[in-house]
Amino acid sequence: MSDILAPGLHKLHKAYLAFFVVNGLKAVIIPFAILIIANFRDVIDFTENTIVPYPLAMAVVLLILLAVIFLLGLISYSRYKWELTESELRIYKGLIFRKKIRLPFTRINTIDANAKLVERIFGLVSMRFDTAGGSAGKADAMIPMLRLDEAEALKAEIFRRRDGGAPVIMGEAANAPGAGVSPANPPIYDPAAPLPPVYDAAQNIGIAAQDIRGVFAGNNRDSIPVEYEYRLSGKEIFLAGIVNSHAFLGALILFGIVGGLYGFIQDAASIANFDITDIIVGIVDGFVTSGTNSSAVIIAIVIVFVLIIAVGYIFAVVTKFITFGGFTIQKRGDRIEVSRGLLARKSSSIVTHRVQTLGVSQGLLMRVFGYVEVRAETASALAAQSGDKNGGLEDSVIHPCIKIGKLDDFIAGVIPEFNDRPQQLETLTLKALRRSMIRYGMWSVILIALPALIANQLGAPVPLPALIPVVVFCVFMGYLKWRGRAISRTDDMIAIRSGAIRRRRVYIPRRKIQHARKQMNPFQRMAGMATYGVYTAAMRDTRNAIKDITAAGADDYLEWVEPRHSAHRQAAE
Repeated sequence: MSDILAPGLHKLHKAYLAFFVVNGLKAVIIPFAILIIANFRDVIDFTENTIVPYPLAMAVVLLILLAVIFLLGLISYSRYKWELTESELRIYKGLIFRKKIRLPFTRINTIDANAKLVERIFGLVSMRFDTAGGSAGKADAMIPMLRLDEAEALKAEIFRRRDGGAPVIMGEAANAPGAGVSPANPPIYDPAAPLPPVYDAAQNIGIAAQDIRGVFAGNNRDSIPVEYEYRLSGKEIFLAGIVNSHAFLGALILFGIVGGLYGFIQDAASIANFDITDIIVGIVDGFVTSGTNSSAVIIAIVIVFVLIIAVGYIFAVVTKFITFGGFTIQKRGDRIEVSRGLLARKSSSIVTHRVQTLGVSQGLLMRVFGYVEVRAETASALAAQSGDKNGGLEDSVIHPCIKIGKLDDFIAGVIPEFNDRPQQLETLTLKALRRSMIRYGMWSVILIALPALIANQLGAPVPLPALIPVVVFCVFMGYLKWRGRAISRTDDMIAIRSGAIRRRRVYIPRRKIQHARKQMNPFQRMAGMATYGVYTAAMRDTRNAIKDITAAGADDYLEWVEPRHSAHRQAAE
């Protein structure tokens, strides 16, 4: 392995140039190909009527683009460098505008190592570094195209220096204090040790995929001992695909593909002097003239639609299996290692004490089957600067679909800090229910019924009785919103639940709360209600607020946030 930890500037792997050129060509060729397919007939007509053959013109254009992209890639490769100092990671880059990024080790919360399929085949990864309040942008705080063994050594060294360890000279890493099991230090066989766990087929496939390191990967692995490990089973991956699937999105994609193919076939058929539409109309006429009644045609259409939705679900399940296949979460010292993906591989290293909140969410189907999704949420400058809707939160899925009965043991093994979390949450009062139903009913009237009345007055009649189900549905959503809201606390942690159909419960340690807020609008003041919210580092997440809690309850939670040493000092006085 190269001297990845040696002082001085380091260059990227030479494969960076090849990937730069390929990605640049993809950005050009794919739109060109889509344009040609969508306008196939026009391309043929242009080829027949032009002096310069169309393929030759396209080849010349692509050669020019290839030369330009190669030149830009060469400049980018020559200027992209990085180095480790005693206290920080420095990255130098820039084609036109030169950039110098400095990342202190003590500010790095998360390190991601991602590899697409082709990168993984060659054993290369791209590393991204996340700080809670740093100035690095999402694309700046990263080092692309590192060998896998170099990336693992760099990650271990950064966390080592962040924790105050002395720099490790390359060649001494394997003998450094705390070095655990590695290819150079195999574990000693103990006959009394328990047998390794028996994995199912999906887990074995994931283990096999994880062991595929690639051409340039090397053999160095993380030497920090594993304290806890959990691998996703095939059943959990399947259920994650079912309960979290975007089946309708998959169906829309299928509709789009079918529509695009229909346009291409129609253009190709027009060249052969026949219309594909006439064939479809003839088939329908054949059904009618053969005596097939309209109900049979409707049933056939419904069956086709259901099949498309079913294919969408299958597509979602297969996608989930590819995305979360080989999902493994490990606890190594004070950090969590999450890795997943059968083809493209994603890995994230999260410092446990930098986890701001723990989110547990359930969709409708997940509630039926008794499963939850678990996310560890960290303060992220990258998410904040990229316009993340969570206001600076970056969510890391640490389990996509776990049985509720296993949740306590899982959290105890991965993030024991959240063991003392509230179990039973207090729902809101009946007054809050009334306010929620009235609020959603009024919005339905303002946004739907009132415009319909105005349209009737302007001579565009709208059947008002048809709007009643819409208003009833909105009032029912107000009821579900009320059912979804709850709050509770222990001495050291607060829990807030929200959501109508998809429920989300967030746990926030008291010591991670930056500030709490009680807010009352005029209507809430008249009703003695308030909105209570808590906010953590670099975060203004509205999901951590609860509406229509009693004003006295909000005051009680505000006092709970007060620092303990102040309370003790007041008690002593």
